Amino acid sequence: MERIRHHAAHTPHAIAVTDDHQSLTYAELAGRASRLTRELLTAGITPDDRVVYHGQRGTTALITLLGILGAGGAYVPLNLRTPHTRQADMVVASGARYIVAEPDRTAEAAVTAAAAGRTWPCSPVRTRPMGWTIWCRCEAQATTWPTSSTPPDPPAGPRAPWSTEPE
Repeated sequence: MERIRHHAAHTPHAIAVTDDHQSLTYAELAGRASRLTRELLTAGITPDDRVVYHGQRGTTALITLLGILGAGGAYVPLNLRTPHTRQADMVVASGARYIVAEPDRTAEAAVTAAAAGRTWPCSPVRTRPMGWTIWCRCEAQATTWPTSSTPPDPPAGPRAPWSTEPE
């Protein structure tokens, strides 16, 4: 994000990114990403929170990526061509706590969230003027383990070299 801001300060009217629908200057890119960063921080993102982006590739994806990184989050892209159940599996596997959806993808993002078995304790926040929807603090519903009240033991084997557990 610092490089984008640097370019925005020194060459604000230079084209930073182009897709099939629009071109953005460095000033526009930095401004939109900064607005999204502020919205995400207001929604409660903390460092290393995983944030799913539910939208198409292009300038909007880049703005979202920069906004998420600017807020300290980790960007989790979804392949929108896969079924909602696969998208839901990716949400669950990534441990994402937030979903950012493009304005025309809000209904699809809600279906993916429901398929992931997520609850949304707060109502979606719509950003203005960009129109993104941010679902915050997405929490997994209680998990029931099939045979007992505790998760299964990890597989036996050699301890990972980076493990912090005592030998």
